[in-house]
Amino acid sequence: MADYELRVRSWVRGSEQDIRCGLLGFLSFFVGDLIVDNVTLRRTQTGRYALSWPSRVDKRGNKHSSVKPANDEVRRRIEAQVFAELAEREELPALEGDADG
Repeated sequence: MADYELRVRSWVRGSEQDIRCGLLGFLSFFVGDLIVDNVTLRRTQTGRYALSWPSRVDKRGNKHSSVKPANDEVRRRIEAQVFAELAEREELPALEGDADG
């Protein structure tokens, strides 16, 4: 797999209602020379962070991803990089049960 530069382009925190439902905010990334918009940061039911990738639903109700990681290893690397960048910028929301949150 080719190396690429991924960095957060923008971060918009979700509303208080969104956050209560697990949707923490919305991200846009630079991936090399491309921009990937409409990625969401969510808190899972088990309490961890996860990224949700943009998709559409066809008229039959089937979901089709617009962009997504190629596999689980790539997903974990992307998430680690994004979470580290948000934490460094002090923009990563505290999870329930965090000592700081």
